[in-house]
Amino acid sequence: MKFETIKTYVLFLLIGISLLLTFSLWSNELDGDYLSSDVLNEEDFNLGGKELSKREIITPSNIIFEKYHHYYGFSHPQDSLALYRDMQSWVLYDYREAEANGRPNDNNQVEIIFPMELPMEIVPSLFKLNDDDDEDLMPSWSFQRAFITFESSKTLTIQFLSVDGREQVKFDINSPTKHDMLMDYITNLEGLIEYTVLQEKEMPIYFPNGELTMSTRSYAFDTVDSLKLVNALFTNPKEVITNPRGSETYYQDGQRTMMISEDKRSMEYTNPQETSYDIISPIELLDNSITNINEYKGWINNYRLQSINTAENIIRYQMYVDAYPVFDHNSVLNIIEQQWRNNGLYQYSSPLISLNNSYPSLEEVTLPSGREISHAIKSNDKYNLDDIRDIQIGYRIYVTEKTIVKLEPAWFIDINGRWEEVSIDDTHSKGVS
Repeated sequence: MKFETIKTYVLFLLIGISLLLTFSLWSNELDGDYLSSDVLNEEDFNLGGKELSKREIITPSNIIFEKYHHYYGFSHPQDSLALYRDMQSWVLYDYREAEANGRPNDNNQVEIIFPMELPMEIVPSLFKLNDDDDEDLMPSWSFQRAFITFESSKTLTIQFLSVDGREQVKFDINSPTKHDMLMDYITNLEGLIEYTVLQEKEMPIYFPNGELTMSTRSYAFDTVDSLKLVNALFTNPKEVITNPRGSETYYQDGQRTMMISEDKRSMEYTNPQETSYDIISPIELLDNSITNINEYKGWINNYRLQSINTAENIIRYQMYVDAYPVFDHNSVLNIIEQQWRNNGLYQYSSPLISLNNSYPSLEEVTLPSGREISHAIKSNDKYNLDDIRDIQIGYRIYVTEKTIVKLEPAWFIDINGRWEEVSIDDTHSKGVS
């Protein structure tokens, strides 16, 4: 074969490759626009929220004062939260582990109830231990309730009870001041209201007994800048292309996908390469998730840990307003959810609204009493009392105008991890989360 012929073949080959590359680039431009970006600084991915710790994001759902088998709680959950924050500063002395026979049964005691089971190894992250060595002694079991009892020496004992009620860890709180403060609540009931229970059982569900009058709330809100989300969630933002599809906008880099809803009030993110996975411990999952969201200051509202699904490595955080939980029919405006695989973020959904200015409320709502709610639940065949995990007063959130949401107070019940709104004249409940 002549040399000129070889050169001709090579030339045609190079021209072919060039045409293929040109077509590929042209096709990408048709499919979507590349997001250009220089070197990123913090402001490029700062969503404008806060950084939170386990200590801040894990809080009780109830603090109950028991006085001779009558139950009382704060009339406003802000006061309950303030007491818990104070408790977190109390020094815990004299770690000891022992068998237990269920809950304590003192005439006067305080019960702290968390929204989910927590591993004992998280206790040093929530409370202040006198001896750092106690951190290494924590057992492997989980707790959901802690009890504070009063000692004759004007000290307190806090008992973390295992979920099955068979084991316990105790600490002493050597503070007569705190002893007297808690006893004063029980003696005078100042700032407290009576609570009732759904059923008399070992671990009862408590909720306010009488009627409560609350105001509806309205907030203006902003939405998160989509480009900042791209910078926060994609490794190489310059490789991300944007594809409007119908009413939604998709951002893709060939591996990851982020979908922003039409109204830009929510997003869903997927990294499908993380397919197989091992179960992650609750502590590791919590650390991974909090660190991830802190990196771009993604706590743009007040959130608390709601649940951890260890079988699927799913963690959920719920929005709170004025220390009341917020519920949404579609779980779009109130829940941050992450699923992790192999220490990588696999799926992620989050509201993108940031509540700011609160408008004066001109509307008050008197909720049915707890007694009425209890009767409505017990008389409704759709409810199996053994499936009910909690009953709370909270806010239902919905959008009223383009940049305004309304929060309406209502009763909600947790049925095997699924929250529903319930009322006395409504045997049909609305599913929320």
